[in-house]
Amino acid sequence: VSLDAATTQPNGLDQDYATLVDSNTGYQVRKVMNNDADFTWKLKIGYQWGDLGGLAVSYWSFDNEDSTSATDNTNYVYPTVFGAYAYNVGGVYSLYNFPVDYKATSKTKASTLDLDYFRPTDIGEKTTIKWIAGLRSATFEEDRGFNGIDGSGYYYIQSRHMKSDAFGVKVGAAATFNFTEHFSLQGGMAFSFMQANNDAKATDNSSGTFDQIKAKDDKVRGEIRDFDVRAVWSWERYDFYVGYGGQTW
Repeated sequence: VSLDAATTQPNGLDQDYATLVDSNTGYQVRKVMNNDADFTWKLKIGYQWGDLGGLAVSYWSFDNEDSTSATDNTNYVYPTVFGAYAYNVGGVYSLYNFPVDYKATSKTKASTLDLDYFRPTDIGEKTTIKWIAGLRSATFEEDRGFNGIDGSGYYYIQSRHMKSDAFGVKVGAAATFNFTEHFSLQGGMAFSFMQANNDAKATDNSSGTFDQIKAKDDKVRGEIRDFDVRAVWSWERYDFYVGYGGQTW
């Protein structure tokens, strides 16, 4: 049984929410949400039958919310959460009568459920390789929102929701380098090849108009790459570790 607790920083989500256009020069600035770090946890339960290897089930979860707000007196604000143009407005017009007040929000949820077969192999007096093969189920969910109003009372309320469910195979390996009886270094990596489906919906509610776009794709191929390195201290039947790792989705 193992428990992993970590501070996790999401990167590369590219959650843009508005474009600011200078009212005097016309220069543009693309505004992107700053995603803060949050707490994640992973629980693993398994059993090993000696040299025959073992089976392990693990669950990892991430849930994070971010927001930002501002009052602008120099830039026209074009909200971009809705994205592509639709029938009515689709985010192509701006909030331009100063002052412009707006707030943007985001929420990201991700989880994985793994069933792994693992088998350790000694390749030296102090080095062990643990081979991993198994199945993985993954879910990624993202919500983004924009709520803004200008000095004349014209407003934009935009939202976007996307969810992806995936399933596939996972292969990997982890190496343990023993330095002393109680201290070792471990490093591992794994690759998951996934088949996924995506569902998404975006809405735009501005003064006097309403737009909606839906999207669905049941045949999406994806990949998740895991890596980690850790220092491990052993005491009787317990291991305590600290390290660094990540996932690329």
